[in-house]
Amino acid sequence: MTSSGQCTGTELELVLDDNFDIPSLNENNWLYTQPWANHSSKGFNHSLEYQTDGLNYKWAEGILKLEVRKEKYLAKAINYWDSAVILDDGMPNKRWWDYTAGMIFSKADFGFGKYEMRCKVPKGKGLWSVFWMFGTENEEIDVFEFWNENNMWGNYTEKKLDTECHMTTHGGGEMCPTHIQVSDFSQEFHTYTLVWMNNKIQWFIDGDLKRTSYKFYSLLGQPLDCDQIKQNDMLLMDKTFPLRNLHIGVSIGVQPGKNAPDDNTVFPAFIEIDYIRYWSFKD
Repeated sequence: MTSSGQCTGTELELVLDDNFDIPSLNENNWLYTQPWANHSSKGFNHSLEYQTDGLNYKWAEGILKLEVRKEKYLAKAINYWDSAVILDDGMPNKRWWDYTAGMIFSKADFGFGKYEMRCKVPKGKGLWSVFWMFGTENEEIDVFEFWNENNMWGNYTEKKLDTECHMTTHGGGEMCPTHIQVSDFSQEFHTYTLVWMNNKIQWFIDGDLKRTSYKFYSLLGQPLDCDQIKQNDMLLMDKTFPLRNLHIGVSIGVQPGKNAPDDNTVFPAFIEIDYIRYWSFKD
């Protein structure tokens, strides 16, 4: 918690550094999916892919490729529930999936510090690329999400694919989304960085600051940095600001319904990851 005039220090210490140089997943660092379920929202988020345990991963010259394939696969949506349980989409827990996909999810959880990934995202209708942090209390920070985009009339437009980067915080049953317009980020590798401090979160792309979200605001709604807060001040707090450590996740999904892939979407598709790093603040 922030105390009167106190800010997070700036000296960083490298804690996690995975360059994916060895052609196998470092199982000291990573799980193949979330440990409590294959999908979120009571284990189910209605995306169309099944996240496999180790099948949708490729390596090439120090690059980890999380792969999404169009193929039939029989499996449970929620691993720890009975096969016959009917989920809220009206289908049994064990069902045929139309797509399989890869995901990595850190075994450890992390707090204040600097999170960074250099990667290249895929392009295609229905593809959903995410670099995120998540905790057991449904607290979440999305470093980026890329999905289908609409024009001003609410209709899907191909030319906007991978041109809007979504950066969001989730918590307290609420979310605080922001997106920025960028160039087509599927064309080359980019570096996505998030700095999580005791009083604010900052998002960077290729070293350029794109968004700042504050934990505390004045009663007039003005954002307050840590050195602007005095003891016994009356403040407003952003409910979506995470209060607990979070796990690191990278996933590639498939959107449902009208956002689902069409005949122009090429499979397999990949998120290509050069490295993932986390630094903690020493103090």
